[in-house]
Amino acid sequence: MAEDRLFSKAELADYLGVSEAWVSKKVTARLIPHTRIGKHVRFAPHHVEAIVAMGEQSVVPPVTLFQLRQRKAGARRWQSGST
Repeated sequence: MAEDRLFSKAELADYLGVSEAWVSKKVTARLIPHTRIGKHVRFAPHHVEAIVAMGEQSVVPPVTLFQLRQRKAGARRWQSGST
């Protein structure tokens, strides 16, 4: 991405692989960073980087069979009312 270029909603949507409606909803709800130039919404490269970073998910370690059995046993005790 060029550092001095601003992107439109359509360009951002294309870059992220989402619909323009998704971008518009997030802008309206002020859930993603953006800049307004008059009535036009634009995204600087640092906005795009922030949007991508906001969507990052951490890795969750896999659950072992032992942990699954403990969870099921705990749920059964809770449902039966015993402590």
